[in-house]
Amino acid sequence: MNLSNIRAPKKAAENKKRVGRGMGSGMGKTSTRGHKGQRSRSGSRMMRGFEGGQMPLHRRMPKRGFTNIFRKEYNIVSLERLAALGETNITPEVQVFQIRSGKDHQGGWQGRGVAVMNSIEAVSFQFSAIRII
Repeated sequence: MNLSNIRAPKKAAENKKRVGRGMGSGMGKTSTRGHKGQRSRSGSRMMRGFEGGQMPLHRRMPKRGFTNIFRKEYNIVSLERLAALGETNITPEVQVFQIRSGKDHQGGWQGRGVAVMNSIEAVSFQFSAIRII
């Protein structure tokens, strides 16, 4: 690339839109504002976030947070407690002693303590638990 190859970007050479300069320009009379209405008046300004009468997004959202009805609640089981069981293969049936019943409760593993296990099954693991296992 050198100075002889450089070109202006597309539309850089086009003239600015000049409204209200006669009918021949195609933007005369109403100056592209249309007929009547709030937007056609001079000095009109709608509030920020106005959605044409629909309840604006900032008014639809709650003021102080909300409760997510789809949240997943995890029951954390530490590796220390599993090591105390003396099992080497841990499945969800083995951990049932700590997990409450219900479809929205899932088991997760927290990494603390030393674990000597062959295999562990769970929904999720903390990174520290993965490192220990």
